[in-house]
Amino acid sequence: MRLRRMTKHVMAQNWLAVALDFLIVVVGVMLALWTSQWAAERSARQSAAIAAEAMDADLMAMAQGTMRRFTTNPCLVEAIGRLDASVSVGDGEAFVAPVSGRVTEIEDSVFQDYYPVGLWNYPTQAFDRAVAIGAFDHMEAQRASDYGRAYQWVGALAEANSAEEILRSRLSVVEMIDTMDAPTRLAIRRDLAELDGWNQAMLNAGRFLFDTMHSLGIEPDAEDHAQWLFYNERARAVRGDCVIDLPLDFSGEFVGKGWSNETGESDSAAAAEPEA
Repeated sequence: MRLRRMTKHVMAQNWLAVALDFLIVVVGVMLALWTSQWAAERSARQSAAIAAEAMDADLMAMAQGTMRRFTTNPCLVEAIGRLDASVSVGDGEAFVAPVSGRVTEIEDSVFQDYYPVGLWNYPTQAFDRAVAIGAFDHMEAQRASDYGRAYQWVGALAEANSAEEILRSRLSVVEMIDTMDAPTRLAIRRDLAELDGWNQAMLNAGRFLFDTMHSLGIEPDAEDHAQWLFYNERARAVRGDCVIDLPLDFSGEFVGKGWSNETGESDSAAAAEPEA
């Protein structure tokens, strides 16, 4: 209808009316495009906010799993020490694997209890979805960078967990050893030393993850705290005094250098931060 009216004005050489008609058409098109773009950006921002909430929940679950390592780390160190001491028997002598602190009939405290298997899937669905929908393009640059850094530390945790699974599998056969010899002793102690190294890598990566989450403002809610208290009580009931009663806190106050000093851990060189 607007086109017919413009044609009529052109034929009548009413140029003022033609100009007004043309202006109305242009403004209408521009307004329609702006409205469409605004709606798309609003939808993208909403999707980014939903993706951020999913990543927050994802990182919180991983942080709780990592914090378990801090609370039970003295137990793990003690278990490694017991196994290391037990292989000191002479060549050809009977070997008896340490049983102190077992959770089940076949698991010593050096194994499953300290490794929240399944938490370190990387990349995660939450992170993959955020990347797929371009959520990071609709966040503040610093916040998007912090999310990327947090998941880099999750990747470091995944690498450590994968290496530890292999070492745990190797060490699980110690219960089948009847007599000790030099090659077996060397292999066990080499795996224990490597396990200790990966343990330190996981603790360091955990500290950096907590620090990044604190920067993002990801804090545990009341339900998270309740679940954490339940886990602490359960861990202490099973493991005893070697469990550290740490709060679920990511500010660095409880798992920084002070934590290392209190537990007697050697906190020498921290792991290098992965490149962005």
